[in-house]
Amino acid sequence: MLKTLIFITLLCSNAFAQNGFEQAKKLFEDAQRFEAEKILKNLPQKNETIFLLGKIYYYEGNYEKANEQFEKIISQNPNVGEYHLWSGKNNSKRVAKVNFLKKAFIANSMKNDFKNAIKLEPNNLEARISLFEFYLQAPMIAGGSVSKAKNEAKAIFKFDKIQGLIAESRIEEVDGLESKAEKILLEAKKEFSNEAELNFALVQFYKRTEQNEKYIQALIEISKIFPNEKSSTFFELGLTEQRNENYKEAFEFFEKSIQADSTNFASYYQFARTSIFANLHLEKGRDYLTNYIQNNRDNSSPSKSWANFRLGLIYEKLKDFDKAKFHFKESLRFNPKNEKAKKALKKIELN
Repeated sequence: MLKTLIFITLLCSNAFAQNGFEQAKKLFEDAQRFEAEKILKNLPQKNETIFLLGKIYYYEGNYEKANEQFEKIISQNPNVGEYHLWSGKNNSKRVAKVNFLKKAFIANSMKNDFKNAIKLEPNNLEARISLFEFYLQAPMIAGGSVSKAKNEAKAIFKFDKIQGLIAESRIEEVDGLESKAEKILLEAKKEFSNEAELNFALVQFYKRTEQNEKYIQALIEISKIFPNEKSSTFFELGLTEQRNENYKEAFEFFEKSIQADSTNFASYYQFARTSIFANLHLEKGRDYLTNYIQNNRDNSSPSKSWANFRLGLIYEKLKDFDKAKFHFKESLRFNPKNEKAKKALKKIELN
């Protein structure tokens, strides 16, 4: 009888934990990361729980906590390539946040993460491209090496010719041979004119090298070649005009992006962000940001904490201080460490 009770208790406990994880996973997918984190912390620390917690901290920008989770899961499961890849991605963010003395240590960890991911999963193209970019961009003292980058580019070429050509172009670009880098991409484009990756690589090249006219022209060309990419093209153009403080044009491009794809929620967010910068179209910005908060499910996009913070700013500009206060509090509910939301709430409560 006692054994039966113990078995039933264990069964119920496992079922509860699994249901809890599935609930946390759904919250994570719905960009409610803080709520997902609270559930995961109270669950048994199984592989899936540790890994998801690491990804939550990564997306929230808490790279040190993410590192703790990825180190823990790798120590328990050293032969899973995906864990090493995510650790490397996280270390690529950490290295920009630490002092000079720590940079070399973290950079070395990043390099080893990507090497281990490739060793365990030789066909993992993302890991190969990440290691290539590491060798290309890291200083020699931290393990950077153009010769090793060239070797990785050759390996990438064997798996994916287009990505190999893009890598070859990147090497010339970093060497300061921009015209040669551009030529490689343009020649490749003749052979692979309908490959989106190549066309977007050319767009990013023009963006990095600050060739604005060619950048805009390349984006317009993408919208013609790939009708399904019109929304993302207009979105990029909107961001360009927003950065240049050409707010009228930015509004127009974000609107076109939404017209091309009503589910491109990043365009709703950026339209609202532009309305704050320009102090224009605040009502529409309010409606678009509300739509973003209610419908966006993309974890790579701005979090609901930031969206609520910006919605609070719009309500503050509209003199609706009660709703502004509500959304600042919502921002802190999703991320209690959002300092800008804390300051905005404190300011509005004092007035």
